[in-house]
Amino acid sequence: MKKYKAIHYLGDIHGNIQVIRMHIRDKQLSNCVIIQVGDFGLGFVSFERDHTNMSDLNRDLAKSNIMLYIVRGNHDFPKYWDGEFFNDLSHIKLTPNFSVLNIEGQNHLFINGAISIDRVSRMRNDLMNCGQKSYWGDEIVVVDEKILEDVRTIDIVVAHTSPELAAPVGFNSLVYSFAYHDDTLLNGLTEERNLLSRVFNKLKENNDIKRWIYGHFHFHKEENHFGTEFCVL
Repeated sequence: MKKYKAIHYLGDIHGNIQVIRMHIRDKQLSNCVIIQVGDFGLGFVSFERDHTNMSDLNRDLAKSNIMLYIVRGNHDFPKYWDGEFFNDLSHIKLTPNFSVLNIEGQNHLFINGAISIDRVSRMRNDLMNCGQKSYWGDEIVVVDEKILEDVRTIDIVVAHTSPELAAPVGFNSLVYSFAYHDDTLLNGLTEERNLLSRVFNKLKENNDIKRWIYGHFHFHKEENHFGTEFCVL
C-alpha cells in the first residue's frame, strides 16, 4: 500500500472545489491524504457537471499524489454514496456510511449525514439535479447497528456531526429562527445528537477512540471528553 506523508482534515466547502486547489498550492501539499468531513456540495447540479468537476479535481490530485476521501454531509446527494458513482476516479473516494478504512496505520470509521436546519425553506426532492433550493429526505444519520456492535480497533471517527457533549452545546439564534417555522426541528436535532452520543458510548466500550473529527457547524474548536479529542472544523 502506498505510504503518504500526512493526513489533512478539511471542513465544509459547499461546492467550492477551489478551496482544495488553494490548499494544495499555498501549502505545497503532495504525497498526502485529505479527508473532507461532509457538505462537499455534490448533487446540486447535473451528474454530468459534477462528474466533470470531480474529474478535473482528480487530475490535479493525481499530479500531486493526493488521495481525497469525502464524507457525506446534509448538503450532499445521498445516492452518490451508495457506491455506484465516481468509481472511475483514481484519487477520490466517497466513503460509504459506517465504512472502516485503514489510512496511514489508523483505522477510520466514517459516519454520514445530518439534518438541514434550513429544510423548511427548501423543497424536498430525492432525485438528482434538484437545485440549490432543495433538500433530500434521506440526508439524516442512519446507524448501522451491526457494525456498531462488532467494530474493533477504531482510532478515529470522521463524521459530519457529533455527540451532544461536543461543541456546540445547545442551540443558537440561527437554529431557533428556523425552528420558528419548523415544528419538529428542535426535537429532530436533539434526537440526532443523542443518537451520536449512543454511537460514541458504544464505540468507547470496544475501541480506543483517539479523535472524533466533524464539520457541519462552521466554526473551529478542539476539546477533550473521556480521553477522546473532539475537533470541529
